[in-house]
Amino acid sequence: MKARTKPAAREGPAETGGAVRAYDGAMPPARQSRVLGWWYISIGCGFIVLGVNRLVQGDRSWLIALRWLIAAGFFLLASFELWRKEK
Repeated sequence: MKARTKPAAREGPAETGGAVRAYDGAMPPARQSRVLGWWYISIGCGFIVLGVNRLVQGDRSWLIALRWLIAAGFFLLASFELWRKEK
């Protein structure tokens, strides 16, 4: 078996000559917000489809309404993420 090596230390201000990064580098905040918004939309659509499926199968109406209420909540979250004002 190979011996595990320690992960490299993160660069701090001393190693970068005093420069500090704005974020850790994965994705810019505006793009991350858009991705989350579309993620919430897809979850909301899933709950809508699930509600329609249960409606066709004859499930209780309050359970269908609950699924659609959850979907509306995800659509509301998506609207906050997609149309928020950037600072």
